[in-house]
Amino acid sequence: MFLVSGTAFADTPKDADAQPAKGAPPAKPKAASKAENSNAAIAAQLEELRQTLQSQQEQLQLLKEELAKRDRQIDEAREAAAAANARAADASTKAIEAVNTTAEVKSTAISLNSTISDLKASNEALKTTVATEQAAAQKAEETGPSAIKYKGVSITPGGWIEAATVTRTRATSADINTGSRVSRS
Repeated sequence: MFLVSGTAFADTPKDADAQPAKGAPPAKPKAASKAENSNAAIAAQLEELRQTLQSQQEQLQLLKEELAKRDRQIDEAREAAAAANARAADASTKAIEAVNTTAEVKSTAISLNSTISDLKASNEALKTTVATEQAAAQKAEETGPSAIKYKGVSITPGGWIEAATVTRTRATSADINTGSRVSRS
């Protein structure tokens, strides 16, 4: 130990101050200040990076929300398009049914018109036939024998009337007309 301390005294000049030189202590504060400046710059850069990252995360969140909103709008548009397609298909089906119904109605109308025309022709033929028959019946009545008609009974003059009576004592199951055999009792 003595040797070490003696060496230390030997290196130190005798008239020199025991205090170290003033130039050395300021070097430490400069290096420390550089390190502090460097640490402050790094901290500022780190804070700036954090703020940038936070800003980018907020922008990313806004973009995600906007994308979700657009996805909902696209889904709603697809649903609306599907509903519109369904309504269009339904309307098309109804239009086809209406066209078919109209065609059937036209066909039925044409058929009815031809039936009506046939009935008119048949009616005219019947009128002619009835008129002819009525004329023939009237003519037959006018030219036939004269008769007295009373309540559906025709009495023709020139005919004969018989009033016969038969009296019998026993039932012979015979008719009014007995012929030439008349029993006398």
